[in-house]
Amino acid sequence: MLRAAMSKLSACGMVAVVAVTACEPSDAPAEVATWGLDDATVVFERRDSAGSGLFGLDRRTGDQTRLTPAASRNWSGRVSPDGERLLFISSRDGDYEVYVSGVDGLEPDNLTQHPDYDVVGAWSPDGARVAFMSTRGFELGGEAGPFPGHVYVVDADAGGLRQVTLEPLTSSLGPTDWSPDGRWLTIAREMDGQADIFLLDVETGEEHRVTSDPSSEYGASFSRDGLHLAFHAEDGSASRIVVSDLDGSNRRVVTPPGEVGYSPRWSPDDAWLLYTRLGEGPSEQYDAVAVRVGDGVIIPIASTPADERAADWWPAMR
Repeated sequence: MLRAAMSKLSACGMVAVVAVTACEPSDAPAEVATWGLDDATVVFERRDSAGSGLFGLDRRTGDQTRLTPAASRNWSGRVSPDGERLLFISSRDGDYEVYVSGVDGLEPDNLTQHPDYDVVGAWSPDGARVAFMSTRGFELGGEAGPFPGHVYVVDADAGGLRQVTLEPLTSSLGPTDWSPDGRWLTIAREMDGQADIFLLDVETGEEHRVTSDPSSEYGASFSRDGLHLAFHAEDGSASRIVVSDLDGSNRRVVTPPGEVGYSPRWSPDDAWLLYTRLGEGPSEQYDAVAVRVGDGVIIPIASTPADERAADWWPAMR
């Protein structure tokens, strides 16, 4: 079993497009201050010729625990803010659906239950809602993807489905994260042949463009304090991990030149970014690594002959 460190932690923050308001004092910051990388636990997808599944890794002991069965494809694992539930995408029922289970992966509930593709889930900061991308209402025209669709929000326990986006986007571009104050979702849109990051207002569907760089940028996540974004920027053969303010200003690359990295996720103390890195050599293996935001130091997190992708810290603190 995964150890007790995968339990209740929380944080709060207030976020706007260009301004941030501090959250009310709580007991959470004291717990955040004691977080350490050597004691961290992560959840990640392992992909090989037999399929893909979700695993938990305890860095203190090195123990790895399979969280989903090997008989189906399971990916995009995200732990609820209270550390009690696991959100993931699975094809176990014949199409792509969003599931919620206990953190051990047992007794999963199909949250979306629709014959079209439902993918790319994200928890609200209070754990009450889930945002996801769905192709419902669109003709897919094949199985390769990406597919057109809309972002939806659903209650994690009671249903209550609601469409958020006013215009469709493609399935690979969001939503990737939910802001600490619950107002914004990070998405990306194809603009003039490239992808740019937008903040999507959960209540109104209005969108605020964050990036307009010549590179394609997506996979954004909010820092735990709500002050910054991290995302990957593809340009030629490289994919850099970039940190910026919420309006896209003060950009800086935090990974080495020429490296290929994806899907950054902030650590509980905002000091590290966990991301997927493409290794060198003919195997082109993907590993989970972490980069320290302040100085670019990189450490390995999970690496086997299989691919380790889409990793996230456990629990996904807010």
